[in-house]
Amino acid sequence: LNYKSYMLHVFVLPQGSGSGWVAPAGGQEAWYNDANYAGCGAILGGKGSDCPNCQTRKPYTVLVEVQDTLRRLNFSRHQVDLKVMCVDEIGALVPLEETPVPKPLLV
Repeated sequence: LNYKSYMLHVFVLPQGSGSGWVAPAGGQEAWYNDANYAGCGAILGGKGSDCPNCQTRKPYTVLVEVQDTLRRLNFSRHQVDLKVMCVDEIGALVPLEETPVPKPLLV
């Protein structure tokens, strides 16, 4: 992760509508109230060479439960796309596609 940490904010969108999607205005505080906001997870990797665990820990899965959002929006997991906005350790907003974090899987 190039010694970066991220909060991963997950949005559930109708399938096929994600290509032109942009995060709702207002940043993280506003996202919590967005109908498509499903939750968040975190990846810690930003302590750099001062953190032996950051250097040796193997990749791990970050789980974000989205069932409540699917139910509220009346979608099955087969009818949606996931979009993820990342907030790094200095507060910069970055789309997932611009980070080394892999695409999410909906299982």
